[in-house]
Amino acid sequence: MTNINEYYKAFLVADKKSENTIKNYLLYVDKMLAFVNKPVEEISFLDLTAWKASISNLSTASMNIQISAVKNYFKFLTSAKVINENPSLDLTSPKIKNKEKHYISAEDVSKMLHNCKKFRDIAVIALYCSTGLRFSELTSITFEDYNNMIDNQIIILGKGAKERTIYINEQAKESIDNYIKFERTDGEYLFTSERGEHLDNSNLNKMLKLTAKRAGIPFWNEITNHALRAGMATIANANGISVATISAMLGHNSIATTSRYIKSKQEQINDATRGLVF
Repeated sequence: MTNINEYYKAFLVADKKSENTIKNYLLYVDKMLAFVNKPVEEISFLDLTAWKASISNLSTASMNIQISAVKNYFKFLTSAKVINENPSLDLTSPKIKNKEKHYISAEDVSKMLHNCKKFRDIAVIALYCSTGLRFSELTSITFEDYNNMIDNQIIILGKGAKERTIYINEQAKESIDNYIKFERTDGEYLFTSERGEHLDNSNLNKMLKLTAKRAGIPFWNEITNHALRAGMATIANANGISVATISAMLGHNSIATTSRYIKSKQEQINDATRGLVF
C-alpha cells in the first residue's frame, strides 16, 4: 500500500469510519486504481466514467458503495493538496429503483433456526433477528461485553461511532449461552470462527444462504445479514412496534431510512384500505 493510501486510512480512522467500512473503502479504491492504472494526479473524470462502466454489472447498491468510496478518496486527495482538482465531483451514483423485494418472515426465521448446523449459527440468527444489528456491530461484541451485561443490555458502538444500547431477549440469550457452553473457542470476541478468529462477512453470509436453502426459503440466495436486519424491521412493524422505536433499535438517524426497510404486505394494505370508509 502506498504512503498516500496509508494517510487515507488514517483519514478514515479519524473520520470514525467502522473497521469494516475502512476495509471495504481501501479495497474498492485499490480496485479502481488498478483499473485506471495511472498516477492519481493524472486520473480524469473520463477515467472514472470508464471505471464506473466496468462495475455496471453489479447491483445498484453495490455500485453506489464503490462510487462513494472512490468519491471519498478523491475528496481526501483534494483536501490533502495531493491533486489540484477533484475529478470525481460530477461522478454520479445510479438511482435505486423501489422495486418489490423479498422480505424474510417470522416463519422463515423459525425455519432457519431449525436448520442450523452449529450452535453459533443459531445464536447469530437469533441475535440478528431480535436486534437488527449490523454485521460490524454484531462482530464487535466481545466476550467480556456479554459476560458483564446488566439486565440483558449491552452498549455497542454503532455506525458513525454512536453508542446505543441493545437488549438481548431470552431466546437470543439462551442460544448464545448454548453456543458458549458447547461450541465456542477462546477469543476476544463473542462470535468467532472455529479457529477463534474474527468472523468474516462473506463467510457469514454464505452460512446464512446455505441455512436458508436447507430451510426451503425460495429466495435463499438473497439472504444476507442485511436481509435479516430488514426482515427484523418488517416483522417488528407487523407486530405493532412503531417505526420510531424500530428506528432506534436499528440505530438509524432518520425514520425515513427505517421506512425503506419495512415492507407492508399487500394483505395489510388491502385491510387498511377496506377500513377507510366514510
